Amino acid sequence: MRNLNNKDLFKVMRIVRKANIKEELVNMRFDGVTDEEYGTMIVFHIIESAPQAEKEIFEFLADVGGVKVEELENDEFELLPRIIEHLQGQKKLIDFLSQAFKSVTS
Repeated sequence: MRNLNNKDLFKVMRIVRKANIKEELVNMRFDGVTDEEYGTMIVFHIIESAPQAEKEIFEFLADVGGVKVEELENDEFELLPRIIEHLQGQKKLIDFLSQAFKSVTS
């Protein structure tokens, strides 16, 4: 698996826009959670709330995981949890997303 970079930020934001969930993410309130926990919740919310961006999500996750899209789509829940765990460990992206969405509501 690879570490995330600036290019990935734009991919994530395109997914958020296509899934039409920006407003939901901006209004997320989780008092008492750390930025890392908040960012992780954002990642999970994007994945679970975005069926209209399924293709883009699979492309992004497969790219991060270093596998083909078809391999991820047909996997029996072995790759996806590992990729999500890897994303949770990407502190810089998590912190950036957390601060970006929190700043919109301030």
